[in-house]
Amino acid sequence: MKFSKATIIKQVPQTPELTHIEVECDASILKSFTTPGQYVGISSSNDRTRFLKYYAMSNPPGEKHFSFLIKNTGEAAKNILDPWYRSQGKPLTQNSVASRILNQQGSSPKPTSVGDKKNPLLISEALGNGFATSQTSDQNILLVGVGSCFGVFRSLILHFFSTLKKPQITFLYGAKTAEDIPYQKDIETWEVGAGSKPAQRMQFLPSLSRPNKNWNGLIGHVQTHFDSVLINAQTSAYLCGMKEMIEDCQKKLAQKGVSPHSIFLNY
Repeated sequence: MKFSKATIIKQVPQTPELTHIEVECDASILKSFTTPGQYVGISSSNDRTRFLKYYAMSNPPGEKHFSFLIKNTGEAAKNILDPWYRSQGKPLTQNSVASRILNQQGSSPKPTSVGDKKNPLLISEALGNGFATSQTSDQNILLVGVGSCFGVFRSLILHFFSTLKKPQITFLYGAKTAEDIPYQKDIETWEVGAGSKPAQRMQFLPSLSRPNKNWNGLIGHVQTHFDSVLINAQTSAYLCGMKEMIEDCQKKLAQKGVSPHSIFLNY
C-alpha cells in the first residue's frame, strides 16, 4: 500500500459528532481516486500500521484535495483531528481541534484552517472498487444510508450531477435527530437544483430515530420507508450502512422487483 504525507487544510463542523475535513496530499494519491465509494487509509503515526483508520472520500474524483466526513469523537478525534497532540502523546485538551469542534455553538459552522505541516498525516492511495456507476441511468436513483455514510453519498451525488444529464435522485437517510444531519447547505442546493442545472435534483427524505415533538417527517429505520418512494425494476439502488440494514434493504428491494445487478455497494 502506497502512503504519502498529507495535511488537514480545513475542518467544518457539521453535527455534534461529524466533521467535514479537507486534506491536501500528493497528486499521485489524488489521481488514484477514480470512482465514488473508494476509500483511503489515514494514520497520524510514522508507523503507518498504527492508528490506521479507513475513510471514504466525500468529494467526487478529480478535485485538487480529498474531503472526508468523520466522527470527531474517540479514536478519530485523537488520531486524525489532533495529529499534534497524538504525536506528542498528550490527551485531548480544551485547546485541541476536536474539543473546539465539540464546543462550537450555532447552526452555521465556520470553516477553520487546521493544517499542521510539522506533524503531517499519512494517507494511502485510493482503495477498493467503489460504487459501480457506469450502468446507472438518469432516472430513479435511490440512495439509502445512515450516519457518516452521508460522506460517501455526497461524493456519489456530486459525481452524478457532473456526469448524468437529468439524474433524479432520492436519498433516504437515517439519523438520530435533526441536528445529526450533516451537509444541510448542500441538501438545500440539491433539492432546489444543482447550480445552473435545475433538471438535476435530489429528494432528501430523512428518518429520525430520536425525533423531538416538533418533527413531522419519517421516523425509524430507513428501510421501513421504501413504500414512500418510487421503487421498481428500473431503480438503481446504492446502499451504505450496517450489515443488517444492508441485508434488509436488499431483501425489500428484491420484493419490489429490483434486480441484484442494480443494487450497488462500495465494497
